Amino acid sequence: MLETAIKYDGARSKEPMKAWALEQLEKTKPLRLEQLVNKEIFSEVCDAEGFNGVCIITFLPHIIDSSASDRRNYL
Repeated sequence: MLETAIKYDGARSKEPMKAWALEQLEKTKPLRLEQLVNKEIFSEVCDAEGFNGVCIITFLPHIIDSSASDRRNYL
């Protein structure tokens, strides 16, 4: 639910964001990766009734523009 979003005010670099996300992960459900390609999937995954997890949205290069290894590194 959007009203339960946790604002992140930390540094916008890899390590601080990773540390914060891991802290939040310990407080919530197991990690689940979803490809959010439209609003309906976002609503089903991140805005569901009773959801108490953390949704982190990232924009990755298109599969044509990067290798599978590059994309795994981003994730």
